[in-house]
Amino acid sequence: MSQPPDPNNDEKAMFAERLKKFSTKEQQAIIDQAGIRSPGQKASDNLWFIVVSSFAIVLVGAFLSLAIGVLVFKKSAADAELQILLTVFASAVAFLAGLLTPGPAHSSQSSTP
Repeated sequence: MSQPPDPNNDEKAMFAERLKKFSTKEQQAIIDQAGIRSPGQKASDNLWFIVVSSFAIVLVGAFLSLAIGVLVFKKSAADAELQILLTVFASAVAFLAGLLTPGPAHSSQSSTP
């Protein structure tokens, strides 16, 4: 079954075509006037702080849970709970390490002599 055509698609396409006729500076002014803006630097910084803090808390929590499970409760490495915690710990470490590594654009610039 096909869905009925969206009448807004024609308007969206027409608006996009008309917007392309303006210069980049004029396009930005139109977008700003319409109230469509990207979040500011402060909002972006706050979002990154929340994300990184959350992963850091997960990292510390998983490490402490692993340590308590092994040292206090004497669980073996074959336990399902420890395997899950190890996966969570490794994922958090990989995420945080990925933030520290340079992207491909940075590494290609530095590799040329």
